[in-house]
Amino acid sequence: MTTTKSEFLALYQMVLADGFIHPKELEAIYKIGHDTLGLTDEEMSTYIREAGTKSVFQPEIPEDKIAMLYRLAIIAMSDAKLDYRENTLLKRYALYYGVAEDAIDPLCDILFAEAEKGTSEEELINTLKQM
Repeated sequence: MTTTKSEFLALYQMVLADGFIHPKELEAIYKIGHDTLGLTDEEMSTYIREAGTKSVFQPEIPEDKIAMLYRLAIIAMSDAKLDYRENTLLKRYALYYGVAEDAIDPLCDILFAEAEKGTSEEELINTLKQM
């Protein structure tokens, strides 16, 4: 499985996290797919149709881990309400990506708040580097 496909499917798990596929969540994942991953609508639709098993995408570079977590937060916040299952999923990814347990809650709070404000990925990463 390609890295791009794995990354997209990991993002898609956030769309499914609350048990309801909100149109705004699909809009957000398709925007990330286009703008960040360079995918076409057809590719994304195919990946979703073929998504029989769960895929856990593991970025290697710290900035890529934060970017992925932020993309998940953007999808979670795109319908203007944070479901506890979306929150739990982001925390699981943070733990899986090696974030220290005592830093997970504060990091997730920042990611959700910045996603709600519409902060750019680059700006968020630069801000976190300064902390």
